[in-house]
Amino acid sequence: MCRISSRASIRSYRAVLPAALAFLQRALAIAASLARAAALIFLIGCGVGLADAFVPLILAHLALAAAAILALAARLIAVFLWGPAPLPA
Repeated sequence: MCRISSRASIRSYRAVLPAALAFLQRALAIAASLARAAALIFLIGCGVGLADAFVPLILAHLALAAAAILALAARLIAVFLWGPAPLPA
């Protein structure tokens, strides 16, 4: 009799444990996501007055990224039209 009940408990343990671990993982992921969002909201709220000082830097960064994208596109067009540059000997 004892073996039958232990087998049944092992079967139920095998069925419940993966579901419990999955639930725990999802709960921790949701908690981490909410904590990250709360921290960002707090940090953005604390730095409201500092945003005006960084506007020129943000615009310069955006211009630099756009210039890099345009240079890459121009190089790819040149390679497509005239072929790759020869390798140095």
